[in-house]
Amino acid sequence: MAQQLYEKASLFAERLGLKLGERLLVYHAGLNKADREKVLEELRQNDGPMILITTDRFLVDHGDLLMNIKPFDYVFVDDVDSFLKSPKNIDKAVGLLGLRPEAVDIALKLIDIRIRLARSPSKDLSEEYERLSRAIEEERKRRRGILVVAGATLKGKRTRRMMIFEELLDFEVGRFQELVRNVEDLYVEPSGDVIEETIRLIKNHGGGCLVFVPHALGRAYAERVAEALEQAGLKVHLYKKMSPDILQKFASGEIDVMVGIASSRSPFTRGIDLPSRIRYAVFAGVPRREIRIERVEYNPGKLLTLILNLIPILDERLRRESEPIIAKLRKITPLTRDVMEKIREADEKGVRLSGFEGYAQDVIASARDFVNKILSPQLLERIERDLDITLKQADDGFTLIIPDTTGYIQASGRTSRLYPYGIMKGVSIVVVDDARAFRGLITRLKAQIEELDFEPYDPRKAELIFEQVDRERRILAEIQRGEVEIRVKDLVRAALMLVESPTKARTIAYLFGRPFRRRIGPLTVYEAAIGGVIVGVAATQGHITDLITGSERGLHGVDRIDGRFIPVYGVIKRCYNCGEQWADGRPCPSCGSDDIFDKIEIIEAIRRLAQQYNEVYLATDPDAEGEKISYDLTDRGRCRRANEGEGDRPAKHIQQDNRDSSGEGICYREGWKAHSDQQGHEDIPVSD
Repeated sequence: MAQQLYEKASLFAERLGLKLGERLLVYHAGLNKADREKVLEELRQNDGPMILITTDRFLVDHGDLLMNIKPFDYVFVDDVDSFLKSPKNIDKAVGLLGLRPEAVDIALKLIDIRIRLARSPSKDLSEEYERLSRAIEEERKRRRGILVVAGATLKGKRTRRMMIFEELLDFEVGRFQELVRNVEDLYVEPSGDVIEETIRLIKNHGGGCLVFVPHALGRAYAERVAEALEQAGLKVHLYKKMSPDILQKFASGEIDVMVGIASSRSPFTRGIDLPSRIRYAVFAGVPRREIRIERVEYNPGKLLTLILNLIPILDERLRRESEPIIAKLRKITPLTRDVMEKIREADEKGVRLSGFEGYAQDVIASARDFVNKILSPQLLERIERDLDITLKQADDGFTLIIPDTTGYIQASGRTSRLYPYGIMKGVSIVVVDDARAFRGLITRLKAQIEELDFEPYDPRKAELIFEQVDRERRILAEIQRGEVEIRVKDLVRAALMLVESPTKARTIAYLFGRPFRRRIGPLTVYEAAIGGVIVGVAATQGHITDLITGSERGLHGVDRIDGRFIPVYGVIKRCYNCGEQWADGRPCPSCGSDDIFDKIEIIEAIRRLAQQYNEVYLATDPDAEGEKISYDLTDRGRCRRANEGEGDRPAKHIQQDNRDSSGEGICYREGWKAHSDQQGHEDIPVSD
């Protein structure tokens, strides 16, 4: 992927007339030793701007070299799950942006004290927390660039080290799932041999095909498929290791078909991006993965997978017994190989480990005992009869075979890629070799992608689908040659929803999915996705303006000018020392303190935030106070009001684009109420 990205970047630079030369660098294991050393020397000289494309392994081997050069303006990390497996990568990532190693240490101490404060507040801890907070603010000023992370799953746990992102870079690594997919999912139930059916399909539809064999059938079966395709007169490559030369031959048409295993961990399944060449995928057998589980198993992930797959056929008592075991297994998964080996050695010696390792040792033992207890001959019969999995017994353990939804989504996704006009049409054909596994695959896929439907393969319909597939590839080829004007399609838009309270912001965000958080000044923004819209929800934290109380302008915040009564508003301020709230001037009118929070920071943060979204919706409560807040935001942040803005149906407002101007009559009533409150009078009805 690093090589593919380098080639694309070189092409884009050439079209833009940019002469990057040695400023565009790529480093990966596929380069020869001389080329790798040349890149390292360019980095050591570091006498100007550059673009470096590499893998996370480079941070491990040459991280110190990167830490000693000028900070990067922009760092993009793809496959962040793999990146986060090494905690030290987080330290190095923030270092690339110009932050010192000391900043990481301070952030970790701050996180630890915050956790301790939540458990047992004390004055000493509070003072230390304030000191470290000020130190973090100073360290943040050293940052010179931005960090963007992306991944297919974003399963990284929220460890203390991951919380460094939040402390130093103002964002939280979270996840929301938005599937943008344009694949025709077809299936064939062959009357004969699976391999013969695969050959027939490829001969009908031509080159540009990826053939995936089930992980459960292994490399030997992949070799059989590749050999049979070659004997049928097709130009075939059996994937063993990714090579730029092979990809180039496939892209140019020298190779018709590439064959590999459908595994979510394989670069063949997740690492090829050739939209102009890959037209369709054929699965020579239902994608399913094989997990080897020992009788004395020490991998908590394997034990967790087995228990989760057995839950549907457990009785109520065993299900209740499994719940705490599952919760604890999730806490310790994934576990490093070193820790698993340490637990194994401790068990063999009869030693009880301490700390986290001791906890993991107990959890694994209880999970293993539970599995051994439930795996009776009767349960094995029910697995065969009622479930979509296969559990084969062996002398030293079990082999678990389960439908591989992740492998299928990623592998079939090679055929459907982004291009300027949207998502290219792709085709995925499953040649069914196990009807029970196929039913299980469909059920599990529907749970993840509700709109995914498999249709039986029909040669006539398939020809029509492939006409569209090839038409879009021709358009892409014309774009790549610069022969057509690009009209970019906006696939995903972003909408900001502003509510009154932080609690409501968080609650509404969870209606859209599982949000992640980031900070813009004093604002916490919760972001999730729904229906092609990325939704950000933030809170104004109540009113942002109020009538001034001083005597400089009129009486109780109302001035009389040319016979008209004009309300005079100021931005609200709050004293940290005594809690007083007012709207004009400083210091605090009550205690004289300058330690205050000025809501102008909220206004500025909303202005900055609004620039990052296509639309801004005001979803404050539909009462006088809510309308006053929306009125202020409309005036200052150029926002627009969502109809029925109490936020009870946010998805409807955003997807239907229901916007209106704020209710000025209601705001007028709220202004009169504020004036009356300052004078100590009852509210007096005022006409619209």
